[in-house]
Amino acid sequence: MTSETLFPDMDRTTLPASSAPIGLEDIERLAPSYQISVLTEPNVYGPSRDRPDPAGSGADPWATWEAALADGQSYLCGSSVSRDAFLHLYRRPLLDWMVPAYAWARQNPDRVLTLYSRPFSWHVYQRGEYVAFKLPFHDSGGEKEYISRDGVSRIKVNDD
Repeated sequence: MTSETLFPDMDRTTLPASSAPIGLEDIERLAPSYQISVLTEPNVYGPSRDRPDPAGSGADPWATWEAALADGQSYLCGSSVSRDAFLHLYRRPLLDWMVPAYAWARQNPDRVLTLYSRPFSWHVYQRGEYVAFKLPFHDSGGEKEYISRDGVSRIKVNDD
């Protein structure tokens, strides 16, 4: 199964977003044990921000779906595992609270949503063609990252 067959009906030139506005209360209802907030600083990967790039070109090298999948596959499995096997192993449905969080991130691409419940501290934000669900700190759930571009499933691309 390739990324093309994983999401066959998706128009890859548009970013899906829910038509109805998603509020923090919609996410709180599905994640009652989490403290939910929006970071005061803007999303560094948002469309109105300069893109971080170690090479200094200004472009985010992991902004495309394919680049994020390839990097995750390389990091988690190595080159000996096929894309189909990688997707089969690391693809899971979004958790209930992740569905409205995904829609919120699409509707607010310049912002970062945080969900905190000891020991977890999630950061949810749009990055190029997808939404990232990230546990960025070792002491708050580990360094893990999942990505989604359909609002239904997530694929693990980092696990430290």
